[in-house]
Order: sequence, then C-alpha cells, then structure tokens
Amino acid sequence: MDSAGKFIGEDLITTITNTQTALDSAQASAAVIDNILGTISKVPLIGINYAPTTPLNTAIGQVSSSLDPVQESLKHFQTDLTTTQTNMQGLGDQLSGLNQKIVIIDQNLAQAQKTIADYRTEVNSIKLSVANTKANLSTWITAIAAIITLIILSLVAIQIGMFLQGITLLAPERRDQELPSEHQ
Repeated sequence: MDSAGKFIGEDLITTITNTQTALDSAQASAAVIDNILGTISKVPLIGINYAPTTPLNTAIGQVSSSLDPVQESLKHFQTDLTTTQTNMQGLGDQLSGLNQKIVIIDQNLAQAQKTIADYRTEVNSIKLSVANTKANLSTWITAIAAIITLIILSLVAIQIGMFLQGITLLAPERRDQELPSEHQ
C-alpha cells in the first residue's frame, strides 16, 4: 500500500505535471499553427477552409486543464490508501490481541474442564462412600446398639452389685457382728 500510495500520490502526479507542461508547450505551438492556418485560409486563391469549432490550441488547453482535478483525486486516493493501511495495521493488531485472548480463554476452559473432571471424581468417590455407609449402616447400628447394650448391662450389673453390697452392709445380723469387734 505504501508503494501504491507513493506511485499514485507522487509519481503519477509528477507524470501528470510533466504532461501538462508538455501540453502547455504544445498549446503555444498549436496557437501559432492555428494562427497560420487561419491566415492561410483567408487567402482566397489557396482554397483552404480552416474554421474548426474548437481550435487545436484550445483543445490542448482543455486537455491540460482536465488533468488538474485528476491530481487532486490522486492526492486524496494516496491519503485514503495511507488511512486504509493504518486501519489494516490496527485491524491486524486487534486480531492479534483477539487471538491472544482466545488462547487464554482456551487455556482457562481446559483448566476448567480438568477441574470439573477432578470434581466428578471426588463426587463419585463420595457417592461410593455414602453408598457403602448406607449399605453397612444397619450393621453399624446393630454393633453400636450391642456395645451400648453391653455397657448398660455392665452398669446395671455394677449397680446391682453395689445395691447388694449395700444391703449386706445394712443387714442387722451383720451389724451385730461388727459391733462387738469394734468394742474389742
């Protein structure tokens, strides 16, 4: 785009300027030729009728003048190409930035998928543990009930033993036997 802009905005304009300079010289020469032909055509013996609707020098001048707006158009075209090039560079930078962001998003998605897979593994492990616990719950409850029953029976036996020992200590015959030993 730089080369095209330079060609259109500088080289082509220089060519048009040089062409206009040559046309201006040709217009001056054509004016002389038009004057000579006009003068010759006024001589009745020669029989030349030279009366163009547009004389050659005027036509060459019009061609030269018609090139003026072309130069302005070419300058605008060069500016437009430069703007387009800048916009394309900006677009390229934005696309590059977008590509980097997409790569980061892709990496984050891959990490998220790995994390989700890890959580699925954990959830499956917990489900298995809950299922095992649920399956063995009746066995555990029976075992705990048996242990608690044994503890309660032990406490009851201890209480009964203490109760019986208390009764024996409070029994009257036992008291009588103990009293004389205290007096002795």
